[in-house]
Amino acid sequence: MSPKTTRWLLFAAALLAAPIPFYLGEPELAPLLRLAFLSALVTSVFAVEGGATAGALAGIALVQVVVWAGLLFLAAAGVTRGLARISTDRARAAMTAALAIGLLGASLSDIYDTPLSSTRARSNLFQLFE
Repeated sequence: MSPKTTRWLLFAAALLAAPIPFYLGEPELAPLLRLAFLSALVTSVFAVEGGATAGALAGIALVQVVVWAGLLFLAAAGVTRGLARISTDRARAAMTAALAIGLLGASLSDIYDTPLSSTRARSNLFQLFE
């Protein structure tokens, strides 16, 4: 597996499952994809209704998405550099798969703190978008 493929695989797993802290009216701990989803909702409200509060929340949301995406990409690149020290390609691929599957497996537990959810305060990956 090439370093580029490793980096993008780990980045995709982090986007989907890594719990990150963010603020959109309430502090939340959820994957970046949830933040992107909520940011799109807030931005669409701002586009339709306007207003200073909606504009401020849309700006805060979009900045957080960009910053967290950059940080997760840098983290994936750092892990990829660490994995490059493993001598065989097969062992590197196995470790990459183990990291990605481990992160996705952990997301099946109630590890996310989601006060903006209408159904529950603690969620797993499948319950985030109910």
